[in-house]
Amino acid sequence: MTNDSLSIKGKVISDEKQLERYGSDLSHYYIRPKLVAFPLDEHDVVVAVAHAVKSGTAVTPRGAGSNLSGSAVGDGLVILTREMDRLINKDGSYYSCQPGMIFNNLDKIARADGNFIPYDPSSRAFCTIGGNVGTRASGIRSIKYGSSDNCLESLRFVNPVFGLVDTARDLPQELSLALDDISARFREDEEMLLLLESRAGLKSSSGYNIGSFLERKSVNQIASHLMVGSVGTLSVFTEVRLKLRSVHNDRVLFLAFFDSLSDAVRKMLPARSFGPSGFELLDSFGVKNMATLVPVPPEAKAVIMVEFDETLNEAESKMMTLLKGTGSKNLVFRDRALIEKIWAVRENNLLRIKHELERPELKFLSFIDDLAVPPERLPSLIEQLISIFQDEGVRSIIYGHVGEGNLHVRPYIYKEGWEQITKRLADKCFRAVLEHNGTITGEHGMGRNRSKYLGDEWGKKACGYFHEIKQIFDPEGLMNPGVVFTESDLTEHLRF
Repeated sequence: MTNDSLSIKGKVISDEKQLERYGSDLSHYYIRPKLVAFPLDEHDVVVAVAHAVKSGTAVTPRGAGSNLSGSAVGDGLVILTREMDRLINKDGSYYSCQPGMIFNNLDKIARADGNFIPYDPSSRAFCTIGGNVGTRASGIRSIKYGSSDNCLESLRFVNPVFGLVDTARDLPQELSLALDDISARFREDEEMLLLLESRAGLKSSSGYNIGSFLERKSVNQIASHLMVGSVGTLSVFTEVRLKLRSVHNDRVLFLAFFDSLSDAVRKMLPARSFGPSGFELLDSFGVKNMATLVPVPPEAKAVIMVEFDETLNEAESKMMTLLKGTGSKNLVFRDRALIEKIWAVRENNLLRIKHELERPELKFLSFIDDLAVPPERLPSLIEQLISIFQDEGVRSIIYGHVGEGNLHVRPYIYKEGWEQITKRLADKCFRAVLEHNGTITGEHGMGRNRSKYLGDEWGKKACGYFHEIKQIFDPEGLMNPGVVFTESDLTEHLRF
């Protein structure tokens, strides 16, 4: 595909030097595309996808490029939606926007109306709504409000087989029949029902969103929610409709400091039952950064952050009772301005890791960055991960959404021998999380850094359904190949 072959209202880039800019995302993967299109509207997306289908060119949808798994890069046509950043409509708590709209921009509009976007990614200042849906993003409020899946109402998307689809209207008949058929078979499949039952309560954005076959009542809803976490492998979004929540103005935040990560999690997990709106963990790196705002015990190696935005008096009573029995040093905050500053330490943790610690010979590669297990298994997993890193002589930074059993793990990787140590650590850590009945990705979506382990997590039967979904929407395999289904080594296309 050449620049001349694609004519849209938006910009199209084919110059090799300019294409270099779009060969990487926030992960360390690099693949230079053949072409980058910047559609201005839905019609531009329809034209771009049609040209890709005609020429047999792979398509990679891309929002802000904040993806951590290498799923926003590809060697064909990259459709970059950043110019499609308008609010389309708002109706009470329902907001419709183009996929390239920045999370913070939509959230500011909503908050002026007394609403807010309930999932809350740390990358909110630059990530896009379309990317959030594509990865099944969640964040620091998901313990109470869930992921992008929970507030999605409908989508408009462009697909190589069905063209433009609006899930709020009648689906193309062929698509409707195909989804009705696979849904009916899935609901009668005892093996799959037992598998999903065994994963109940596990936070995951792994594979395709097959829980939709059970949770959603219509084929239109199923079509919408199969797109959640599909990381651009089924369609290109053109409009997203979300149902938002009403703002809670009052909050209370508890900080509990401990001298070990596993001890912190083990002692604080009972707070999950109190209804927190945030439940986070930072290790010694985060504790150090928090010390500029609050008094931190000198021996502290971990801090648990627990926030509530409702029933504050009841929550405070329960928390104080729990904290008395933990032996932790703890603090309580009610001032909204200070609470926001404290949360900023957690939210900026990854950027601070990269800006303050990375050097030319030392990187924090994104490959085991999003592990999740049932929360009660988390202390054991943390201890096993620390043991793995000690055996390999590797330091690490561990933090994340511990109330949901979701860890972000960043090992220190030195340039010398980086490929071998990365492969060994990935294999050991992914095996460990699967031994704990966990998932290879809690909220960042599938990608080049973990798809090799998809079958190990889900098994042959579930992967059969994944392939069938892919066949329905993309039988030629043009949509973001190598991102969900791959046997490739995770270091392929990974740059130090």
